[in-house]
This record gives sequence, structure tokens and C-alpha cells, in this order.
Amino acid sequence: MHITYSLGITGYELWSDPDNPDRLMVLFVGTQREQIAKSYKVLQTRSGRQFVRPYGRRIYLDQCLPVRTEA
Repeated sequence: MHITYSLGITGYELWSDPDNPDRLMVLFVGTQREQIAKSYKVLQTRSGRQFVRPYGRRIYLDQCLPVRTEA
């Protein structure tokens, strides 16, 4: 799985953590600072919506756009 969450000019890139299926790798993109991907646990709301919480911001997976990657 490879998805993005847009914030206009910047955004987040998310993909499955190869070492842990219950986590996603998250990378903040679109800035001049060093880009480091970190692994975040996939959480659920009481109603069942899945999200990750990088830097305290909830990113709901159903609001992300899928990205086709060529292998």
C-alpha cells in the first residue's frame, strides 16, 4: 500500500512498514528540511475509522489518495 495525504503544497506520504504489518511509514514531504520517514501504529476510532498520528495530527486513511507505484 502506498498512499498520500495532501495539505496543498506539502503533504504526507504513507506506505506499509516492511518490518511490521500493523504500522505505516510516514514521510512529511514538500519542505526544504531533511526528510526522515518514521513508523507509526495504525489506530482506530470507536466507530472503526483507521488513522495514524504523526506529530499529533490525525491522518485518516480513508481520506488518503492511493498512488500507483511501478515495481
